[in-house]
Amino acid sequence: VVGFGLIGGSMGLAIKKYTSHNVYAFDIDPEVRKYVTENNMCDGVFSPNDKMLKECDIVFIGLYPYKTVEFINENIDNFQLNHFQEIL
Repeated sequence: VVGFGLIGGSMGLAIKKYTSHNVYAFDIDPEVRKYVTENNMCDGVFSPNDKMLKECDIVFIGLYPYKTVEFINENIDNFQLNHFQEIL
């Protein structure tokens, strides 16, 4: 889950609680990453441009719309199989 705020955090916590899938939090704010880690809210915490993104089968993006486009453009090579290359 990219952006572990209200929307992204809620999605991540629900996935973690109600499924057997691993949940990884990607957030730009070091304080958010620290809080998520200290409270065992997911299976791993990373900065948004971490290469771990490539290991994720599904990526939920909980950012403002303009930040979502910015994030995808900046990390296009970090997604599996470069799915977005054909779109953008």
